[in-house]
Amino acid sequence: MDQIFSEQVKELEVTVSITEEYIENIMNAVLEGGQWVIHKEEQAQWVEKPAGIYQDEWAARLLLTGETLKLIDKRNENTIFLMTLDDLYNGIALIFKNGHHNGFSNTVTKTEADAIIQYSLFKKLPYLT
Repeated sequence: MDQIFSEQVKELEVTVSITEEYIENIMNAVLEGGQWVIHKEEQAQWVEKPAGIYQDEWAARLLLTGETLKLIDKRNENTIFLMTLDDLYNGIALIFKNGHHNGFSNTVTKTEADAIIQYSLFKKLPYLT
């Protein structure tokens, strides 16, 4: 029986829609997690952030308009990493491919967000999540 079941396992290719809200949820969870922060001092766009806009929403807007985010990794001696929207999309694809996501929910946990950012920047998980 086990052999029959294992032969029936099939890898599927699916399309996932990534919305602005989903990107904001990722940024919210990752910035609340405390391992990653935005390096605002070297990003002129942060001066332009309107009052009343949360940093996760602003970060998502910047990514969606083609800007590169500078993220500080507190686990790696405050090293600064650059992340584009394409990097983030690749990280999202890798989290699904490697089974580190809770499904197709719009909710993103801090652990999932951290994994997405790690995959986005490193193409692997160098830190346990």
